[in-house]
Amino acid sequence: MDKVVSLKNIAFRPPVCPRDHFGVIGEKLYAIGGKAEGYGDLLKQIHRKNLVLDNQAGVLSTAAVCRVGKDIWWDVDAKTTPEVQRKYQTMLEQEGFRVHISARGYHNDGAFCVVKPGCIVSLMDIQNYTNEFPGWDVLYLPDQSWSKVSPFLNMKEKVGGKWWLKGEEHNDQLIQFVNSWLNDWVGYVEETVFDVNMLSLDQNTIICNNHNKEVFSHFKKHKVEPIVFNFRHRYFWDGGVHCITQDLYREGTQEDYFG
Repeated sequence: MDKVVSLKNIAFRPPVCPRDHFGVIGEKLYAIGGKAEGYGDLLKQIHRKNLVLDNQAGVLSTAAVCRVGKDIWWDVDAKTTPEVQRKYQTMLEQEGFRVHISARGYHNDGAFCVVKPGCIVSLMDIQNYTNEFPGWDVLYLPDQSWSKVSPFLNMKEKVGGKWWLKGEEHNDQLIQFVNSWLNDWVGYVEETVFDVNMLSLDQNTIICNNHNKEVFSHFKKHKVEPIVFNFRHRYFWDGGVHCITQDLYREGTQEDYFG
């Protein structure tokens, strides 16, 4: 970056969860969808080279895109038109990626985490790992998080799954206040209540939200050191540590793990 960028006069403020809006794949930063126009001038100043700005329907974000060497798993947003999907799938394939398309309707990083090559932590029934990640060691966490957020479920219907405050599940006055005055601050929490929203710093270090004996044993087995990040208001902001970050550049070469 060659100059200080002021946020004072831009139309849009940077999102709390940049991973949900932007994608870094290969050597390119993608800003696709409605946010592209508002962030365009800011992004051009920060990242002039290899920037793809496209004010099209849908989004290409690394919350919905899982990158594993030459392979990309992309869960296509319902707002993404077939034309936009074909355009960027073709672009990625021309750059040498193998693109695997799904349409489950949720962010990949809230459903499974590729901790390192050969090691995955996942919720049950996300995908057929035997076919898509043959020989990899997958730790399943069936219903692990739902049992911990049962109070949230009690409030879910009242607030549309958008937020939760411990001990206030039946405080209708507070619920009405938040829904009336803080509506723009709360996002849909249900997709990220699971503790698989983690950030791998490298093949031997990962940031996670809390301690889990089974998960930590899985890490130890694969020689991965966990760093616990106590993100107190994670569910309010609807994003884990993976969501609130966006890696722009990683050192190393592109590997082919399934060729």
